[in-house]
Amino acid sequence: MKIYSSALRYARTRTMVAIPVSDLMTRDVVTIDPDADLKEAARRLSGLRISGMPVVDADNRVLGIISEGDLLSLAGVKKGPHLQGCSPACPRRTAACFAKKGIPSERS
Repeated sequence: MKIYSSALRYARTRTMVAIPVSDLMTRDVVTIDPDADLKEAARRLSGLRISGMPVVDADNRVLGIISEGDLLSLAGVKKGPHLQGCSPACPRRTAACFAKKGIPSERS
């Protein structure tokens, strides 16, 4: 069993090193402009089931990134190894997490 574990660990390490980022990256990038409101950012993140998107100016230059974690943090969800009380891996849970914290949804 120890040999199998060592071999598996080696294979995973080698695979991670051998795959270029360009093979995994998203090419159809969803962006948002800096004047958009947070409700629109939350709607896009949740609706498209993505965890973050670049904020770009009129010339398509990246100014920063807005993420689901940023919105949850603003809503008072404490950051830690995992966002406490919410699943960090599931954008669909954002609305449920907001509701749990008493934050009105976009339907309110």
